[in-house]
Amino acid sequence: MVNRSQQLWSIDHRQTHDGMSSYLHLSFLEQSSVTNTQPPTNVLSTIEVQRLDHLGLVASAIDTLKLVARIDKRLPISDNRDSHVTHGQRVKAMIINGLGYTTHPLYLSPKFFEGKDLTRLIGVGVEAEHLNDHALGRTLDALFAYGTTQLFAEIAFEVGEERGLLGQSVHIDTTTLLLHGEYNEAIALAQKIKDAEEVLGIKSTQAPTPALGYSKAHRHDLKQLVMSLTVTGDAAMPLWFEGLSGNSSDKSNFHASIAKFESFKESIDSTKSFLWVADSALYNKGKLQASQIKWLTRVPQTKTNAKQLVAQDDNNIAWQDIGNGYKGVIEDKLEADERWALLYSEQAYQREHITFERNIKKSLAKTQTELKQLANTVFACEKDALKAANKWQKSLKYQRVTFTVQPQRRYSKAGKPAKGATPDIINYQLSGIITDNEQAQNKQRNQLGRFILSTNITNDESLTASAMLSTYIEQQDVERGFRFIKSDEFHLDGIYLHLPSRIDALMMVMTLSLMVYNVSEHEMRAALNKQTESLPCQKGKKTTRPTLRWAFQLMQDISILTMKDMPSHVSGINDTKAKIIRLFGQNACAIYGMNM
Repeated sequence: MVNRSQQLWSIDHRQTHDGMSSYLHLSFLEQSSVTNTQPPTNVLSTIEVQRLDHLGLVASAIDTLKLVARIDKRLPISDNRDSHVTHGQRVKAMIINGLGYTTHPLYLSPKFFEGKDLTRLIGVGVEAEHLNDHALGRTLDALFAYGTTQLFAEIAFEVGEERGLLGQSVHIDTTTLLLHGEYNEAIALAQKIKDAEEVLGIKSTQAPTPALGYSKAHRHDLKQLVMSLTVTGDAAMPLWFEGLSGNSSDKSNFHASIAKFESFKESIDSTKSFLWVADSALYNKGKLQASQIKWLTRVPQTKTNAKQLVAQDDNNIAWQDIGNGYKGVIEDKLEADERWALLYSEQAYQREHITFERNIKKSLAKTQTELKQLANTVFACEKDALKAANKWQKSLKYQRVTFTVQPQRRYSKAGKPAKGATPDIINYQLSGIITDNEQAQNKQRNQLGRFILSTNITNDESLTASAMLSTYIEQQDVERGFRFIKSDEFHLDGIYLHLPSRIDALMMVMTLSLMVYNVSEHEMRAALNKQTESLPCQKGKKTTRPTLRWAFQLMQDISILTMKDMPSHVSGINDTKAKIIRLFGQNACAIYGMNM
């Protein structure tokens, strides 16, 4: 018989047609020349199989960022009921669940962790039953009591400074998260607190209030909360998070969040200076001047000088080619203490041109219908007819109408008129010819694909139109973060928790998950570049910039096999998976039972 120390067991996962269930094929591998390779009859009953897949990478990334230790330092367990698992370990469990890409929402961790090796993933002695609703709820309460924004910022600045992830600019934006519930008690309580604050002249910490508001998801029937996110650097690392009431506005949110951020920096004695980048909601000259920050934003085209700038004829603009379908020009004299860049995007032009031509056709059809109705109207005098025509003409945007007033003579008495009688009543009706308003159409057509960026950095000649555009385009990093958080796999766009305070804490855990994902992807790509290595992409070719999601998919079908009286064995690791694991460092290798 084969010695037990020489036995290896492998597991082959095969998914059924519904993609949900799987069955296991166990094969007995022998490393000796002994011919009797049949396993003992009781072997199958003593083998425990636990799925690991990419979860070990997530756990190792959390450990590399020291998130558990950072949270436990600030939120130590205070009573024996919580002694099994620390707050940091529970947050780690929720992040692993959130990045597990399963059908279990992040706050249903107990079910997710059934049948998994929690000693490897979370810590010695941790069992799935320890991650129950009560324990996770108490952790969400502890996060909120500490201050979710404060806690996240403290952790993020530590991680960013230690790992060199703080960039020169920070990008801020907001999104909405839908709530499935009435939350009437929470709304009433929030109003009572607000009233008390006004009477006492104080400001307390309270959860963001669920409310109806402008829904970016176009679900105006559901209450929502607003989530503010600020990211920085090549890794697009989240640096600031804030939960806001559902009816709040970006025009006020941005400036309030920036003020809190700058105040927080002072409290931790950080001398790091950032360039703030945001969309046009940031552009409020009075507030920007009062904030004393460096900023770059899009100028709303409601400003008179902005309207005039984007509507210029192309021949009057000294465009400079920027590349990738962009061109731009610096305009320094249009606004005091600001540098403006007029930019043009060919891609945006093509997209907007299709919409513009469609709108002209709709406008023409509407004009024809209204002219027909107006032509059927009878007026008592020519003056009234012309007055109505001129009034209607002013409502036209892309067409002009040349009117003719036609007198309509008729008899006042019914029946056949007497011989020699003349019509004694004169009415007037309009007829018209529609033509294109070329001036209006060209003015609007000139604006297609154009936009204006502005900054208060006016003494840096290196800040060209191209440099301003490159910095502003990084604003997409925030939008990608929101898409990640609200993806179907993450199960976080619709929230069913009852307490707004716990929802606020859950949003912080979401943002920690985004931090783990973005930083891990950035450092995985950096490791590939340093080692001049690559991974296979979806098309079978090699790539040096794989997404972390794709790396996770490549880690499928890894399991932990455990037999009685034998050490556990990680099965299903091939060369590609081993390469990925080593990219994540020593912590990952230890979880997967590999040498670095």
